[in-house]
Amino acid sequence: MNAKTNSAEPSKPESAQPNKKKNMRTENNAVLASTLLFPGAGHIILNKRVVGICLIAVAGLAFIVLAYDAFRITQEITQEILMSGAIPNVFVLRDMIYDGLLGQDSPRFKTCISVLIGTWLIGIIDTLRYRLKRKQA
Repeated sequence: MNAKTNSAEPSKPESAQPNKKKNMRTENNAVLASTLLFPGAGHIILNKRVVGICLIAVAGLAFIVLAYDAFRITQEITQEILMSGAIPNVFVLRDMIYDGLLGQDSPRFKTCISVLIGTWLIGIIDTLRYRLKRKQA
């Protein structure tokens, strides 16, 4: 007698419908990831991989360009300090860095900052839109 004799055990529903509470938690995590981590991270959590990878790539490229410019400016300031032989105070260093980054009125700097802010806003708004759309459905 290999048949199950315990019929008092409730059978588990085998529906493919995910738990609504779990979905809300995942969608909340996606919004937080897009807001706090990096643009596109929330899309990866929501399995919208193509959009997520595109946002990550665009924001990552803008971040790399900004980091490269910051390192280049740092090297120039270091060379100026070494050539002069004098150690400037903190306020002079701050002015040198500010002039290096913003003093040139660099369109490259403004473009990269705009791209970063834009991708962040797109990531946040799109994950919120997806969350609201799923909540209404």
